[in-house]
Amino acid sequence: MIVDSGTAITELPETAYSALRTAFRSAMSAYCSRRRTTSVLIRCLAFSDFPDNDSQFRIIGSVNQRTFKVLYDSGRGNIGFRPGAC
Repeated sequence: MIVDSGTAITELPETAYSALRTAFRSAMSAYCSRRRTTSVLIRCLAFSDFPDNDSQFRIIGSVNQRTFKVLYDSGRGNIGFRPGAC
């Protein structure tokens, strides 16, 4: 896993992506309507499956790091996350 504050996107393994998509859909079902709207203003929030490039590396980009403090322990090769904007 690569934690990259210079990359906006996050690329997850298929199992993690599927779990996140399922949880998001479940949580949003209480807020989203399935009716068609006639409003001119259309809002869109999309999750998309990232094409599999057979890479062993995955990325946690800067957008998903914004509300976390990130601790880098390079001596031990560890990384930690704690809620709270920097």
